Amino acid sequence: TAVEPASPASGAGLRVGDVVVAVDGETVETAQRCADLLRAAYGERDVRLLVRSRRGQRFVVLENEARMF
Repeated sequence: TAVEPASPASGAGLRVGDVVVAVDGETVETAQRCADLLRAAYGERDVRLLVRSRRGQRFVVLENEARMF
């Protein structure tokens, strides 16, 4: 419902209305499952998301924040 400015999601190009359909190749059926997968990877590695939007599907990568500093 929102994409925080200056967040990894914003940096990866996610926009309001985008729907994450897979995290690192694992299909997500619920927002909770998506959050769990992202939380497990946070700070450990880059995460590849399959995202659906009005313009179709695309892959985006959330970069490992630990490497960004």
